Amino acid sequence: MLLAAMGHIASSRGTAALAAWGFHGTDLDLLCARMAAAQIVMQCDIQEAPVGELVIWQGNSLTMEHRRLVVHAEHYARVQARAPVTLRAAG
Repeated sequence: MLLAAMGHIASSRGTAALAAWGFHGTDLDLLCARMAAAQIVMQCDIQEAPVGELVIWQGNSLTMEHRRLVVHAEHYARVQARAPVTLRAAG
């Protein structure tokens, strides 16, 4: 769903508009959360369309219990004085 939302924004406003957006996702399954993070990061790189922020969690989005950070990436335009992209991965 995140890729579809990103695609809609890119097609209606241009890929540069994605830099102003933050995308957050959660999946119960750790493997699925990791696959989503990898696919989004790769698509952004391939399309040369950096997003403002990407945060992917593994856990229950309804109860917010047992959450585990999978990836947190921010585009350099939103974070002055840092490297172009900062990635932090857990586990």
